[in-house]
This record gives sequence, C-alpha cells and structure tokens, in this order.
Amino acid sequence: MGMKLYNTTIDKTKSGKQFYESTTFPTIEKNIRDIYIISQPGDSLDGYAYKYYDGNVSLWRYIALANKLGTGSIIIPSGLQIRIPVLDNEYFNKLKEIN
Repeated sequence: MGMKLYNTTIDKTKSGKQFYESTTFPTIEKNIRDIYIISQPGDSLDGYAYKYYDGNVSLWRYIALANKLGTGSIIIPSGLQIRIPVLDNEYFNKLKEIN
C-alpha cells in the first residue's frame, strides 16, 4: 500500500511510476436540522463554514461534499440551493478510517 495524501493514496507501479488511487468519501446523510440557503453573489464555502461552524473555516470541504461541489473552488455560483449539514461525529469517525 502506498502513502496517503489528503485522503488519497499515492501508489507506484512495478516500474516505479506514481499514480493516485480514487478516494470515495462516505455520504453525508440528510438531517432534519440541516440548513438550506440560496447562494448569493460573492458567497464562498469557507465563508459558510465560518458562519455556521463557529469560525472553523476548514470545514468548507464538509459543505462541499454534502452538496457534491467538488473541491475545485471555494467560490459558489449565485442562485444555488446549498445544504449546510449539521456536524456529524459519526461521519468524521468514518473519515478517520479512510486516513
């Protein structure tokens, strides 16, 4: 098994060429306490994390995963319905198993 980098395994072929294995993250289940908002111009995932998760901007990935936004940009197009999921300790325990 290869080295881990941001939840993704970097492995090598027999010839020594490196490649990245796909990482499948656990689904963030919907909860009745989730917050739904419509994004406005200038909104960003880290801004939402700051506002809804007591200033913890590093949780922007959690919002991105819940909304299947990927991690290409933290800027959100306006007019999208965004789900701000409640923090789920069970989910974070599953992530630790991936690492």
